[in-house]
Amino acid sequence: MVQQEKVELSKSFLEDINVIILSGSVAKKFSEFVEPIALSVAKRESENEQSSNGEAEFRFRESVTHCS
Repeated sequence: MVQQEKVELSKSFLEDINVIILSGSVAKKFSEFVEPIALSVAKRESENEQSSNGEAEFRFRESVTHCS
């Protein structure tokens, strides 16, 4: 499992950020465009994690077999 860093944001840092608030229709179109991409990325990350866990387990079993 990937460990995530915690970041603290100060009030002064947040006050300096300019934010664009999209209208409802633009926000909806943006969401419709981005959501499939985000789902695809999440799926691939999950597959990669499962794959790397499987490879680690395989390597562990192989090393145990060779040591016996």
